[in-house]
Amino acid sequence: MKTNIKWSATLAALSMFGLTACDTRTGASSSEKPSTGVQPDDEARYSSARQELAIHLALMEHLGASALKVAVSVEGDTATLSGTLREKADRELASEVAKSVQGINSVENKLELSPGANDNLIKKEISDAILETRIKSRLLGDTGLRAYRIEVEATNGVVSLRGDLPSQNLIDVALQTVKAIEGVKETHNLLRVSK
Repeated sequence: MKTNIKWSATLAALSMFGLTACDTRTGASSSEKPSTGVQPDDEARYSSARQELAIHLALMEHLGASALKVAVSVEGDTATLSGTLREKADRELASEVAKSVQGINSVENKLELSPGANDNLIKKEISDAILETRIKSRLLGDTGLRAYRIEVEATNGVVSLRGDLPSQNLIDVALQTVKAIEGVKETHNLLRVSK
């Protein structure tokens, strides 16, 4: 079912972004951008809808089925996330994923945790802070001052890296460094090559 959801969302994204489509009945392809029916005064709403879809797709890629419980709205360069998740790690990751979408500069995270999810929260937050510090220290050693361009978020061993680095090689080094650190269970790469 996860594949069907991703495929349906991908098809919707392709049509929203006006990418080349193929008529499956005739096999004919079209390189023309389909008419969106958007009037100039609706351009902001259309742009927000495209960003909302991009965030939903990214959330599905990184959170899987949990993303289906997340509602997204975009106004200007701010995304608002709402809904309920079971894990604090998913809540934190959702913010980082939304921030990684082009054009989104801030995220208002209104996601709530399911009842019982706050047990041992303080202990886990201390553990997360220690892991983040270890990661930042290792990144500084392996990538030099470029490590300051990398935002690190760790929750229950789930680590997301976000930011811009000058080359894919440095991104690869950063990912290898983080994956080798004890306590890292999962890594989400939200790094981009700076232009």
